Amino acid sequence: MTVIVPPDLTPTQVRLLTCLSDRKGHSTQELFELLSDPLSSKNALEVAINGLRKKLLKQDLLIVTYREHGNFRYMLAQKPE
Repeated sequence: MTVIVPPDLTPTQVRLLTCLSDRKGHSTQELFELLSDPLSSKNALEVAINGLRKKLLKQDLLIVTYREHGNFRYMLAQKPE
């Protein structure tokens, strides 16, 4: 399945989507490193991911959060029918 990059994404959201488009689980730290400001808080990552989630719903895509070995991971997935 092809992921279409919505035109209204911020540069940070584009970087997150590019990373997540491989459909593998990515750690919070991996995604945090994609933020433009190295002094950003973990809250900034959640804000960027939540904004991206809203925009991807139009394509029936979800960003799934799950725990693996006590750490949160994020993965792009197709919305179930």
